[in-house]
Amino acid sequence: MKLVSKHIAAVSVVASAFAGIMWSSSSMAYDPYSDPTFCSYPQHASLPQCATTARQGTTQIQSTQSLNLSSTISSAIANSLSNRPGGQIRPTNSSGLNETGRAAAGYDDKLNVWGALGTTTMAFKYAPAQSAGGSTLGLVGADYLFAPDMLAGAVLSVDENRIGYNPTGVIGRADGRGYMLSPYLAWQLNRNWLLDASVGIGSADMNMRNNAAIGNTKDKRSSASVSASYVTRMGNMDLTGKASLINANNKTGAFVDSAAVLNSEVVVRTTQVRVGGQASYGQGTLVPYAGVYYVVDTDRQIIAGAANDRDAFQVALGLNIFTKGSLSGGIMYATETGRSQIKNDQLIANIAVRF
Repeated sequence: MKLVSKHIAAVSVVASAFAGIMWSSSSMAYDPYSDPTFCSYPQHASLPQCATTARQGTTQIQSTQSLNLSSTISSAIANSLSNRPGGQIRPTNSSGLNETGRAAAGYDDKLNVWGALGTTTMAFKYAPAQSAGGSTLGLVGADYLFAPDMLAGAVLSVDENRIGYNPTGVIGRADGRGYMLSPYLAWQLNRNWLLDASVGIGSADMNMRNNAAIGNTKDKRSSASVSASYVTRMGNMDLTGKASLINANNKTGAFVDSAAVLNSEVVVRTTQVRVGGQASYGQGTLVPYAGVYYVVDTDRQIIAGAANDRDAFQVALGLNIFTKGSLSGGIMYATETGRSQIKNDQLIANIAVRF
């Protein structure tokens, strides 16, 4: 009875935190410009409001990075519980152990330490908010199995972003370094079902350039995610179905640049649903897998004149690397397709050690 009470209390804390972030995001909004062609004219392109329009694209990219991070953390959470010797669910993503590894590891491992390193290439192709860039991301996480079917932990992510934007008449850059701290919780309901949740908060120091003018500001970030996974084995294959609800908020603060021009605040919020699955084959040292997910934005900003595609498909290919001991790892490449003006490609490698 006490164990059930602990489970209910832990889930309630995460649910309350997620609801708080969702509520706070609803108060952050901006109105897109009614004339989508205004900034396309050379005589308008250098105006402050057009620089802000261009910066909407950079903030959109930063929001995409936050969504990617939440999805990556959710995968790591599932792996952390799945790859433990006492776990029921056979892992199908980037970290895990085969059956031999579980047997060799014993049943006393409760602490799991993991890390990941990845790169993301992103672009928003709508003028006058067209932007493109990349991000290098590093994650270090740890979690503890405090009940046979539940763990809690936290992950610190550090990123370096390099984003350029070039609407007509403007050459701009938005470069920055930031972090996000995300506590998380996972609950294995039974042999097949797993629930996980995380919340995150962080910021980045941004260096903004608009033609010859420069300025500094901060990008404040928050995110939350809840996921449910179902895993089953079919012959030599592991099949996973997963549904996720993710919310990400990015706010780039107002600043006065070196040309004494006030650049206004830009806010982008997105709530996204991801539904899909993946399949892995084999139970040896090297286990390949492939996955497809349908992605739909249920709540987001609209940029006037842009395609504003709501949905897309994410295709992922990966390889799990298992050992007979407590060490495991993997590599994964994912790309998003179906949005006419959005590019979102990821390459992530990870390693995990149980103690």
